[in-house]
Amino acid sequence: GSIAGTSAAGTVNTNFATIDYTTGRGGDVAGAISADTAGGLRNGTDPGFTSAASWSGFVTGEYPRLAWTALFDLPCDDANAATTVANQIGSLGRGSLANPIVICNPDQFIEIASNASYHYVLEDHINLETVFPSSTTNRIAVLGGSINGRDRVIMGGDVNETGDAANGIIQLIGPAGVVSNLNMVGVTATRTSYASNKGNGTLAGTNAGTISKVQFNFGKVTSQNGGTAIPSAGGLVGINTGTIKNVNGSVNIDGTVDLGGIVGHNN
Repeated sequence: GSIAGTSAAGTVNTNFATIDYTTGRGGDVAGAISADTAGGLRNGTDPGFTSAASWSGFVTGEYPRLAWTALFDLPCDDANAATTVANQIGSLGRGSLANPIVICNPDQFIEIASNASYHYVLEDHINLETVFPSSTTNRIAVLGGSINGRDRVIMGGDVNETGDAANGIIQLIGPAGVVSNLNMVGVTATRTSYASNKGNGTLAGTNAGTISKVQFNFGKVTSQNGGTAIPSAGGLVGINTGTIKNVNGSVNIDGTVDLGGIVGHNN
C-alpha cells in the first residue's frame, strides 16, 4: 500500500522498487510516521481521510482526493453540487446566469422540468436511460431559462408521445430559452398520434428560443402515421420559429412529410 515510506526495519526507504508493505505501515504515502499506525500521510502525521487539511472527499461514494485539488474547478466533487435543484435554488441562491444551478447527475437533470425558468450548467456527462424510459415522463414542458452544456454529453433516453403534444427532451424552448454547448448521443424521440402539427425532435419538439453549438448523433426520430395532421420531425427540432446556429449531427429519421436532418419545419 505504500508509495514511498518506511521499510520493515523502520528506516526511510527511497527505493521505489523495494517498497515494503506491513500491517503497521500499510497506507503510508510518503515519509516515516511517528508510530506503527496505518494510514499515515507523511512524516510525523497520521490524519487519515477525515482531515480536511489533507483530504477532500465531498460526495458520499466518491473516492477521497487531496485537498489541494479544490483549487481547481471540480464542482461535481462539491457537496453543494450533489444536492437537489430545489435546495440549490432555495438554500444556495443559485439559478441566475451569474450563479447557475449545477447539474451533475440524472436526478438533478429531471428536476429542471419543475424549475424551468432558471439557468443551468452541466458539469458532468448525463445518462438519461433510466429517467427517460420510453414515455412522456420527466420532459421539460417549457424552457424559459437556459441550459449550458459546457461541452458535456447527454446520452440515451427515449421520449415517446402518444397524445397530442410536442415531443422532445424539451417540448418547447420558449422565446427567452437558450440551449448551448451541448452534445447529444443516442436520444430517441417517437410520436405515434397527433391531431395537430406539434413537432418531434430529439432536443425539442418546438423551438422559439435560441439553440447554439449543439451536436447530436446516433439518435432516432420517428413520426408514425396515427393522426390527421402533418407530423414535423427533425433530427434536433421538430418545428423551429426561433434561432438555431452552429449545430451539426446525424440521426435516423422515419416519417412521411416535413422531415429534416436538423429541423422538420422551419418558420
